[in-house]
Amino acid sequence: MAGLKALAGKKIYLDTNIIIYLMEGFEPFAPVLSSLLEAIEARQVSCVTSEITVAEVLVRPFKQQATDLVKTYMDALNDKRLLTLQPVTYQILTDAAFARAKTGMKLPDAIHVVTAVQSGCHVFLTNDKGIKVPKSLRLVSLEEL
Repeated sequence: MAGLKALAGKKIYLDTNIIIYLMEGFEPFAPVLSSLLEAIEARQVSCVTSEITVAEVLVRPFKQQATDLVKTYMDALNDKRLLTLQPVTYQILTDAAFARAKTGMKLPDAIHVVTAVQSGCHVFLTNDKGIKVPKSLRLVSLEEL
């Protein structure tokens, strides 16, 4: 995974879809996801996500009454060895509104992007083709890894 090696030592923002893929699997990218998880656990990369991710990842497990999956997500999202869960602050919401006004992004996407920028991330890892990031942030998809 040459692309993943290039991210060593970087602070990576994990979009919600990446966390879902890591937790539940996504067969087309299984080898990349496995390597990414190894890099995270070995602390070769530092990962960040927003608290909004909690509300996004738990919808399906709650619908399906999959209490084991809810617990798995909660344990992983609160494991500071794996990632930093950033709070949704007033400033993030204000900046997200500004980002939406400029780009037309959906509110959750704008919150993710602003959180990544304010957290000092180098990379925004997503499989969402609609995400727009500022020049200060490198947008990376799983296909690139």
